[in-house]
Amino acid sequence: RVVLHLFGAEGCLLRSRDLFEDEGCCCSIVGDGKGSVRRTLFMSRWKEGCYAVGLQGGVLVVVDAQTLQVKNSFKTGYSSRTCLWDGPHLILPSDSGRMVWWTTAGKKLHDFKVISSDYVVRLDWSRSGSALWVFCFSSLNYLEVTRDSDSGEVSMVTPAHVICSHDIACCGASFSPSGHRLASGDLGGNVWVREGNSALTTSKCSAGASVRCLAWISDHSILVGCLDGSVLLWED
Repeated sequence: RVVLHLFGAEGCLLRSRDLFEDEGCCCSIVGDGKGSVRRTLFMSRWKEGCYAVGLQGGVLVVVDAQTLQVKNSFKTGYSSRTCLWDGPHLILPSDSGRMVWWTTAGKKLHDFKVISSDYVVRLDWSRSGSALWVFCFSSLNYLEVTRDSDSGEVSMVTPAHVICSHDIACCGASFSPSGHRLASGDLGGNVWVREGNSALTTSKCSAGASVRCLAWISDHSILVGCLDGSVLLWED
């Protein structure tokens, strides 16, 4: 089962919905839902009244943010572990190093081979619409996005920086509240802070254990969650 839960601002459960209860839409794409295809790989942020849910097997399901009803579902032909909104469209990366733009109706708009093959675990804008960070297991990639001056459509995606300084794997990344600084951690216990639009490292520390997640609480303070269960406060 793939069940979505909608909670209110006070943490109360408002409604739940099994995606496979929507006949003729999701079920027609994934069959009877048996097997690993039901595994959820990611869920997008809210955008224009809907969420995008990625399932194993290259299935994307678009659901209404209020009712949780399925609005559309389609197969991309590959499995993504994350996604990023670009206006009304979705960027769905592949493990082969491609950045692919899709409409929520299932139409492929752009397809660019821009990085080496790797597991892409997160995407985030550095400059909205014009530059983005691609977080992979073995590297961080900073991409410049060029658009047509008339239509605004993406015409080129160019790698500007590739950072391979992390030990073992990158396992956590977060932008500061101002968006000017990027913190990332790895399984070697290292935490790096860089300027948000470059590869320049401004500081580094050791968490003493494998880093699993990061969260800025101000432009100079970071909470670091580690594999051993500890949470550290680092003030830069």
